[in-house]
Amino acid sequence: MLYLKSIWSLDSRLPQFNCLEKDIKTKVCVIGAGLAGILTTYLLTQQGVECVLIEANRIASSVTPNTSAKITCQHGLIYDKIIGKFSLEKAKQYAKANLEALAMYHEIINDKKIDCSFETIPTYLYTTESGNALDKELAAMEAVGLKGSLTTKTA
Repeated sequence: MLYLKSIWSLDSRLPQFNCLEKDIKTKVCVIGAGLAGILTTYLLTQQGVECVLIEANRIASSVTPNTSAKITCQHGLIYDKIIGKFSLEKAKQYAKANLEALAMYHEIINDKKIDCSFETIPTYLYTTESGNALDKELAAMEAVGLKGSLTTKTA
């Protein structure tokens, strides 16, 4: 099977660290150094919380490097699934957490003047499933307070 690498990960050089060789003590341990773990650790340290970020492999080595380098609130047909499996309230919490994370990334990038070509652009969701999966997802998105629309054009 052929696995493709994202364009941004081909020329990005992330720091590499030695394996932990002894026990450490900390107030908080964040497990997983993807975008969510890095943001969590950053926010904790900004509040003066003693924390350690650990990763089994390399920083941003699991899901993160195989993405299109996007930060989004829309992760596939997620809202309809959360409502169906859990509740509308849980789906609203998920949407709120994702919106807050987006805002935090935007604020950090602006405050720290990080040159990373960050821009806000539309998110497009598609499915190969038959039926009305996109209609259900749009209704679920609207139920949690997110805006969306259906289209057959992406540009």
